[in-house]
Amino acid sequence: MKSKQMFILPMIIVAFLFLLTLAANSLHPTRYIKCDTNKLTVEKAHLEDGEAVIEKIKIPKGTKVKVHQKQEHSSIIIYNHDKLKVKNSNLANSFDEATHLDYVYCRRLVNLREEKGGTLSKVVVKKGEKVKVESIDQKDWDKDTGQMRWYKVKKQNKTYYLSGAYVESSKKLAL
Repeated sequence: MKSKQMFILPMIIVAFLFLLTLAANSLHPTRYIKCDTNKLTVEKAHLEDGEAVIEKIKIPKGTKVKVHQKQEHSSIIIYNHDKLKVKNSNLANSFDEATHLDYVYCRRLVNLREEKGGTLSKVVVKKGEKVKVESIDQKDWDKDTGQMRWYKVKKQNKTYYLSGAYVESSKKLAL
């Protein structure tokens, strides 16, 4: 009988910890920063020497954050131990949703590559030209800048790679 109790007690503790984790995640769910540029700028007000100061905080696109409090149009998130207010439209349920782009637009004339970091192909993309994004790899995401290092793109029915250093999410930003 005693060995049965010794087995049941750890199982109860594990089940309790599991339920506690589930409750914490539902109370403060994880979301990812979504924006048109590589970083979302958020204002943080605080007192400095008795005066109100507004500090601009830049959060890289794709960054994982915890939602502290959800409101109708905005939420209070926790980022680097700060509580910041962001629009709900800037929060995504997954990394893929936060970083997804159907198209990118080049800021300059660029030769596409057949492999990431490989030799240049003869196929070029002009400044402001729209290029279809096939996919991105989360390993190509720079957590400090929010920029993708490489996009797998399609042009002339062939797959190429395009450096994220040369692209924007809209034609307006590219020109």
